[in-house]
Amino acid sequence: MSITYLKERRKAERISFAFPARTSTGIIGETVNFSRTGIRLALEKPLLSIRTVPIKIDFPFSSPLESYVEIVWNRPQLENNRFLCGARFLRLHDNEQNKLKDAINNLSSLDYKFVFLTEKMRDWLVDFKIKCEKFDSMYPHDSDRIKFVEKNQPDMEATLDAHFNNTWECVKTIKVEDYDLHLRYYWDMLGSYMIDSTEVGRFFHGKPLGYTGDFMIMNYFYDYIDKYLGETSYEKLIQHYACNIPISYSVVERKKFLKQKILDILAKNGHAKILSVASGSARELTELVEEGKINKPLHFDCLDVEPEAFEYIKNKLETINPENKHNLHIRFIQEDFLNIIKGRNINNLFEKYDFIYSAGLLDYLSDRMARKLLSYLFGLLKDNSSLVVTNVKAGASHRSYYEMLGGWKLIYRTDKEFLDWADEIKENCFAELIDLKTEKPFMFAMLALHKRFCKPLT
Repeated sequence: MSITYLKERRKAERISFAFPARTSTGIIGETVNFSRTGIRLALEKPLLSIRTVPIKIDFPFSSPLESYVEIVWNRPQLENNRFLCGARFLRLHDNEQNKLKDAINNLSSLDYKFVFLTEKMRDWLVDFKIKCEKFDSMYPHDSDRIKFVEKNQPDMEATLDAHFNNTWECVKTIKVEDYDLHLRYYWDMLGSYMIDSTEVGRFFHGKPLGYTGDFMIMNYFYDYIDKYLGETSYEKLIQHYACNIPISYSVVERKKFLKQKILDILAKNGHAKILSVASGSARELTELVEEGKINKPLHFDCLDVEPEAFEYIKNKLETINPENKHNLHIRFIQEDFLNIIKGRNINNLFEKYDFIYSAGLLDYLSDRMARKLLSYLFGLLKDNSSLVVTNVKAGASHRSYYEMLGGWKLIYRTDKEFLDWADEIKENCFAELIDLKTEKPFMFAMLALHKRFCKPLT
């Protein structure tokens, strides 16, 4: 990476590089340049009548640098949506001096193109957020803001899509040992604009139940794919974007497929026993019940580790007209998936099922664990029944958004890797990939394992 040194009359040359900065009064911005003795800042709001102020700078190489600075000059007029000021460090202890030194010495370990793309996107988000805030200040009504959102949504999506895909192409060239460093820099620069400022973003990154992909974030995708969640125009735009990127969209399309599959099983058999592994909120089931479409006897087992998911399902079913659910017989089986993978028998499971599915669990399992799980579940099928599982596809887009910013890490697999799992099945098995046709690219591979000798006629 080439580093620009500003030749000015200072004891130490300043290095031009943007790192997130924040004052004690909550004003955020970034460094323009800095040295071991001083700093220039670009802030969202001006520092008025302040001589000395505590400041925090986020360096990816270490914990944040926190120090007092003395304002040497202040430019209160707006310049590119930023207010500039120059300052010198005060009260720098050895620890803070070492952080500055490390930052200066380690800048070259950040990929130049990655930094350029990140800085450019932060600038764009700052300008875009200010544009939204100016509109909101003049139009406080939600209906006006939704019109503003709908007008600006296409351009915003195009800009963000291009950035996230270009950034991931850059990430693929970064050494594995340098990935975490770039992730920290990326989060520090963009996290407050893309994640912290929205509720769905906080669920992405915060993982309220302690793990990735919990039923609460899935419900966000289901509920807000066609709605505008948030108070401000900026919140509405960013959250709508989060619920409509291809992988979020694919979660919703996957649910639609499973709803139809449940109806097909009921229509074919006149009754059914179905098992959902890692059931989460079982929205495919509760929506069918709410729509009054479970018109034949259905014994449905929800298997999951999360009791809160079961409580969600129970509460949802309580709100539904009793006439719509008199054919449903549901059971909740709280069990660690590792027990299944280890081959331990699970209490309360039916002996055989007409249909078994797991949508989302295999994205987090190693090949060895996935093969063992499939072998066990296949053994629970009746003859002429099917097991359907999904896994995120290799080459899925927007990974720099939902993985680097959202912390949503998945195991990606090719179609061949997915199909190879069928080799673990020792019984008569026909394996096929389901090609789901959707308006946007579908990010999941779907594997169907049929317990029969030959290819199904359907």
